[in-house]
Amino acid sequence: MESGNGVCGNDRAMTRNPTKTKAGYYLRLGLKIDAALVALAILAIVVGSILTYDGQCGSIISEPTHSPCNLFEYISIELLIFVMLGLFHLWWAVLIILLLPPLVAYFIGRRMPPDIPLSD
Repeated sequence: MESGNGVCGNDRAMTRNPTKTKAGYYLRLGLKIDAALVALAILAIVVGSILTYDGQCGSIISEPTHSPCNLFEYISIELLIFVMLGLFHLWWAVLIILLLPPLVAYFIGRRMPPDIPLSD
């Protein structure tokens, strides 16, 4: 629809900045939530490893007998076990957990009215 000055009446579509759309903003927010979830999971594994450290390494997977090791080796083995478990046995659950926040945030951003300002 044209106004009297020959300019298209839908100025909002012409001036939209694609990097500042609501859907993109909320998608980035969902990705930040994913990064926080991964960081919290790693932190929980490290804290749990520190609390259960008794000066010896050994598990069913790595060594059936317990041998002395330092804290860094113990934490590395614990992280390796959780990564192997997550990637090889529970990959579908990890995938769902990591895809859910960005997708939900993206669709929330698409449904937001355009008059609500974004806060950076």
